[in-house]
Amino acid sequence: LQFLYFIVGGGIIYNMMLSERANELICVVVYISSFTFVGTAMALLGPSLPTIGDRAGVDLSSAGLVLGSKGVGYLLGSLTAGWQLQKYPKRSHLCITISLVLTSCGLAIMPHVKTLFLICLAITLQGITEGYLDTAANLLLIWLTKERMERYLHIMHAGFAFGALAGAPLLHLAGFQGAYYASSGVFLVLALLVFVPTQPKKPDDEPTSETEPDNNHSKTKMVVVLLASILLLIYVGVEQGFGGLIYTMSYEEQFANMTDAASTSVNTAFWGSMAVGRLACSPISVYFNLQGVRMVTIGLFIMTASAAIILLLPDTVAGCWAGSVVMGIGQAPIFPATVAAVEHAVTLSGIYATVLMLGSASGGIFVPPILAFFYDRTSTVALAVCIVALIGLMFVLLFLLKYFENKLP
Repeated sequence: LQFLYFIVGGGIIYNMMLSERANELICVVVYISSFTFVGTAMALLGPSLPTIGDRAGVDLSSAGLVLGSKGVGYLLGSLTAGWQLQKYPKRSHLCITISLVLTSCGLAIMPHVKTLFLICLAITLQGITEGYLDTAANLLLIWLTKERMERYLHIMHAGFAFGALAGAPLLHLAGFQGAYYASSGVFLVLALLVFVPTQPKKPDDEPTSETEPDNNHSKTKMVVVLLASILLLIYVGVEQGFGGLIYTMSYEEQFANMTDAASTSVNTAFWGSMAVGRLACSPISVYFNLQGVRMVTIGLFIMTASAAIILLLPDTVAGCWAGSVVMGIGQAPIFPATVAAVEHAVTLSGIYATVLMLGSASGGIFVPPILAFFYDRTSTVALAVCIVALIGLMFVLLFLLKYFENKLP
């Protein structure tokens, strides 16, 4: 305990000595690191579900309740972050520290849960804290980097993909208990690092009707945020749904019938291509001036190409590999570029930030079950058709978003 006091006290003293540039750099590193290991923690759950079920003596062949607990917790955490950042923005780093510690506790107890109730409770706790960290890290990075935000958002979301990519190998190398303990320890270290930098200041809220007589602008801004929120809901759902079905699509006998190792490689290729794509998007968006709506448009066209590959080569090894890699590349720019597009039109604080992040937090609850329904009841062709329909809906939402954004001064 004395060592903990020493570390925290030293961090606070060091905080006072930091230059503005050094403080910004440390904040960026802390936010990106937190987001990266949230990706790892999320990726650990799927491959470890059979082990969790065996240890608890329950049947997790139908994991809807467990995964639903994570989704509900994630939504609650995102809502909590939006409310806290609006009402108590000066306590953001303290709340991030608490979330990191609670995430660490949720991971540490996973090897010891013995009942289905405790499994759901532990996973809900992880969902709440990870949802909070997701929303808080995105918004604080935007507040910190301002006009340079898009390149940093691409890097941070690349970190998330790399973190998710590391989940399965970590479980394989360290074992079930070792993987969860190691992840728990990393979150504790990050909790200590949050005390080092000074948190960014919340930007001024949007003008009220007293200072802005024409209230139509405020309504238009809310429409832009709502459209972007729905777009992110669909995108996140497609990302999680497709990512969760890749292994099954590759492995099951009635589909591609690949080996376990090959199916794992396809899954790794999907997350790896997304991570590399997001890293590449950072310089591309700057040097080619392909920011915001333009980057989202390119990503949606590439996703459409992936669905076309799956339609042309259904239930084949080539279709699984090519479709997964192209889908990962296509999905790479969409989340960061959508957030950046909204920030160019609206200051993401207060109710606007809450509404935007609510959509992304809800995506994992609603869309994956739809994709799983089409896949389980029919085939990969039906899955691809469903994805094409959702991409078409995202194109419509993007067009409307741009239309209303152009109406703003």
